[in-house]
Amino acid sequence: MVNRNFTGVAVGLAGYVGLLFLANQIAPQISQGFAVQAGLALLPIAAAIVVMWFMIRAIRALDEMHKAQQFEGMAIGFGASLLFCLTWGFMEDAGAPRIDTYALIPIMTGFWVIGIWIAGRRFR
Repeated sequence: MVNRNFTGVAVGLAGYVGLLFLANQIAPQISQGFAVQAGLALLPIAAAIVVMWFMIRAIRALDEMHKAQQFEGMAIGFGASLLFCLTWGFMEDAGAPRIDTYALIPIMTGFWVIGIWIAGRRFR
């Protein structure tokens, strides 16, 4: 069951990349109103919802130890992401370059992976 969920995540991520590419190719060629542009911009979110749904299913299918490991990993990742965002926000006030919000997603994911690794070492 877990493998099917991870396959769903992979397919959803591929769909996200495809829809993102499609939206970025079509949007500049259409000079319609805001509603059409917003719809195109939000098109990849449908695939992101699929990814989220499969990730939730995958976590629900885990045993108690792996759920605890994921939870601890998320807690570490959330805390590290919070510290990073706060620190960088203050650095922007001091003159550092602005970070686009799209860059925060891989940063948060990276901290989550590091958190899972840390939690995994504790659960051995």
